[in-house]
Amino acid sequence: MLRALDDLEGHTVVLEFTTYSLSPYDSDEDAIGPQSKLSATARAMTAAQVSTVRDCLRFIAVDAKDAVSRRPFIAAALDGVWRPIEGLPLSGRP
Repeated sequence: MLRALDDLEGHTVVLEFTTYSLSPYDSDEDAIGPQSKLSATARAMTAAQVSTVRDCLRFIAVDAKDAVSRRPFIAAALDGVWRPIEGLPLSGRP
């Protein structure tokens, strides 16, 4: 995830692959449902790790040069997969 943030001004393959690897591949329920690989990965993470993924995706959605094309994927990821874990704020930041 850190390498993806190296160059938010250009079109980088690392940023693209990172975004899509953390996002559902389509709107099909199986892609974001509880049995999907992405959901299983999220469940295996700690609350702090999920919060970090959420923060990274939100940062990309706001600050990447071509963020508009990624926002639908990121929104689906935040709403369907990387939901906050109860007891932890939405962001690790104060």
